[in-house]
Formats: sequence, C-alpha cells, structure tokens
Amino acid sequence: MEMQFGSGEGVLQVSPDHPLVAPFRRSIETGKPPGTWRYMLCQESEGAPHVIGAFALSPGGRIIFFPGGSSIISTDDPNAHFTEHRLDHIALDPSDLNSPHASHVAIYADPGENSRGLNYRSSRPADHLFPWMSLLLPNLDGLPTLPRILRVTFAPPRPDLERFGNQILEDGGLAWVPAPEAATEGEYYLQFDVWVGRGREWERGKARVIAWAYIPEVVRNAPWLQQSLEVRRLHIKLEEELGLVLMLSRPRGKLQGARILRPTLNFDDLEMP
Repeated sequence: MEMQFGSGEGVLQVSPDHPLVAPFRRSIETGKPPGTWRYMLCQESEGAPHVIGAFALSPGGRIIFFPGGSSIISTDDPNAHFTEHRLDHIALDPSDLNSPHASHVAIYADPGENSRGLNYRSSRPADHLFPWMSLLLPNLDGLPTLPRILRVTFAPPRPDLERFGNQILEDGGLAWVPAPEAATEGEYYLQFDVWVGRGREWERGKARVIAWAYIPEVVRNAPWLQQSLEVRRLHIKLEEELGLVLMLSRPRGKLQGARILRPTLNFDDLEMP
C-alpha cells in the first residue's frame, strides 16, 4: 500500500509495526475499515513537518491517540506491569457531555487483557471542553518527519486489496499546526493540550493552556509569578458533533523528561499564571 503526502519529504518503506501505521494497523490485521484518522503534524519555521502522532475515531466510538514515535512507558511504580513497555495508544471511551470520561492505556504487542490498563476517570470543568491529555516534549527531535511517500508492506487481509486500500485512505488526513517561536533565552518546551468537544457548538468551547509548568515534578525553573505565551489553537473534526481542540504553546522552564499526562482539573488549575 502506498500513501502520498504533498507536504512531506522522501520515501519511507515500513512494516505494520511502525508507529506511523498505528492508526490503521488493526485494519491491516482484520481487513475491516479503520474509521476516521488524522496525522497530527507540527512544524518549526524550517524543515519538514514532524508527526506528533495520530488521532482516530474507532467504529465503536472511542477516540484514540497513537504516538508518532516509539514511546516507552514509565510509571511511578517501577514494578508496574506496563513499565518499560512500548506505548501503543491512549483511548478515551464514548461519553455524553456531562458524564465522567474514562480513559485507558494500551501497550504494543502484548496479547489479551494484560495489554490494557492504567485506567483513568475525570470530569469536564464547568463551562469548558473536556481536558483529555497533554503531551509535553523538550523539542521535536526523535519524532518522524512526514514522508512524501509512505509504503507499507503487509500480507493482504482480503482479496480486494485495491478497494481495501481506498477504505483506509478515504477518511484519513492531516491536521497541521506551526510551532510557536522559541524564546530567545532560557529553557522552554513544547506543550500540546488536547481538549475534547461534543455537540454542535464544540468548536466554540473553552480550552486553555494547562499550568504544568508550575508542577515541580514535571517542570522546574519556570518564571515566578507569570509568563506570556504565544498559543496556537487547532480544531480536529472527527464527526459533525465531535472533535478535538489542540492548544499548542511553548512555556518557559526545564521539562523533567517527555511526558503524556491526563489531567484532573479544578477551575483554578486551568490557566497558566
């Protein structure tokens, strides 16, 4: 199967275990259509865009995030089952607007029930969208750049391979956001806050930068009192009344390692000081 992206560079030939194949890997195994998927791209002022990961809406209604690189899970418990395993995806279960949202983590290539866990539940803050997760990165190094041509080699799961390939591509696409300018001095990092919107007015919902910079276990040496941020807001439509609002910022401070965090927020936690 070959996929072409006009904004990419080079040719990349991969097998189904590559992170860029993750949003439609299950389809390659079963022959069933994958549902909606979008590569999430971020680009510095120069060079090709990097693939932060992919968001997908499964046929069963789950919203799924697949990281763009091979991410290894680390938890507070060094003996936990998932520690040192490769992260496959983070999933958000279907929910109505005002009910608690449930999320879980899945690891790669671990069959059976043991591949899913680290369950998490949270509620939507008043007058806001639902804050699902935040991705914090020191920079874009280590993430794949978008290829101009992506070739995936796999055993055909069904005989009508051309039609199957078209089904994979028909509801896929790119969501692109430029990175804010880096600070001229001091330390900084990239923060992607992902909020989930439901209903006809989801694109107008409130979403903000979450103040991870002021949690010492996550970031150190953030400016005391306040900092001014350039924020990029991106809408990723998954269905007519369901989508994601991504808030991209570049806060000041020393990030204590790349992280994916799932917040539980009070109203006072929402805004960066």
